[in-house]
Amino acid sequence: MHARAFTVAGAVKTELLADLYKEVLKGVENGMSIQEFRKNFDAIVKKYGWNYNGSRNWRTGVIFNTNMSVAYAMGRYKQMTDPVELAAFPYWRYRTMDDNRVRPQHAAWNNIVLKYDDPWWAGHYPPLDYGCRCEAENMSGKDVERLKKKEAVQTTAPDDGTYNWRNPTTGEIKEIPNGVGPGWDYNLGEAAWGKPMAESAMSDWQAGANKWERLITDTYEDYGRPETIPLSATDTTPGTLAADKAELTQIIESVIGGAEKTYFYPAGAFTYSMVVNAEVLGEHLTTDRSPFLVYLPEALENPYEIWLSAERNTATGKVVLRQRIIKAFDIGKGKGMLIVFQTLDGYMEAWTVIPTSNLNYLNSQREGKLIWQQD
Repeated sequence: MHARAFTVAGAVKTELLADLYKEVLKGVENGMSIQEFRKNFDAIVKKYGWNYNGSRNWRTGVIFNTNMSVAYAMGRYKQMTDPVELAAFPYWRYRTMDDNRVRPQHAAWNNIVLKYDDPWWAGHYPPLDYGCRCEAENMSGKDVERLKKKEAVQTTAPDDGTYNWRNPTTGEIKEIPNGVGPGWDYNLGEAAWGKPMAESAMSDWQAGANKWERLITDTYEDYGRPETIPLSATDTTPGTLAADKAELTQIIESVIGGAEKTYFYPAGAFTYSMVVNAEVLGEHLTTDRSPFLVYLPEALENPYEIWLSAERNTATGKVVLRQRIIKAFDIGKGKGMLIVFQTLDGYMEAWTVIPTSNLNYLNSQREGKLIWQQD
């Protein structure tokens, strides 16, 4: 869950974020302490020359503790929204740490108990600001009744008003609920998943796939790369055909090891990344492609080439940077399994999987700037 909402204010370089992410990942997966994180933080800051704001202990505390609490909250959200859990525990309770560090507005929300689908949660699912330690707890109807006998419980959503916040970067004025920090006014467990961004990328590409022109025309020939993509040996064989979209998504989750996974491609001091969301990919695939999904991990973990392409929309003039990840497998009898993953802003927006004997079929995709290669 740690990859869903990794944020470091002011750290805008992709490679810097990637290195910081990996350190926080150690905390999530291995229980690394903040003291260990601080040691590695110093090396990362020196490597990239990052002039961060605030003291070292304060900045590392914000990065480490915020992302650890976000990871926990998102993991809990995933558990609580499981259909079996929702059937047994359909009520959610807002809980604070009940000490003098709790914000006054958050303290007023302690013991608010509402159904999981109440609109209030869309803007108040904790944590709700940097340093917020509040949590959401799921409860059954009997749990709620027992709580009412011991403590004061509020079962209607409060209206605490809003304030206007001006985004210093874009100038946009946004109305935010009182008590909620700027940028935290959404259901963290739901919206912080990569799904909304991955869905947007995938949908936008499908809606206007033929409206883009490439601005960098260098090809594999300019880089002295082989005309024919070499076929990688593999013991993987095509999988089973999915019966429906739900099973298709389950297959993807099985092969990538979860609902979503981030893949990293270090190239010298720079690191490229790509997020694959199982549900989004499943929604946009037809079931007849499901047997080829078993090749996805091998292709993403060890690609042959990654190309960066500057492209302009012929209708609007908008320019974006896309990445294409390319791989080919030997599936016998002179045929190859050719695979291309296309990303925008780090999210998969399209993919192509073709079993074919025409091993030069993908050469039209090997255009732009070669940013990563397998020697």
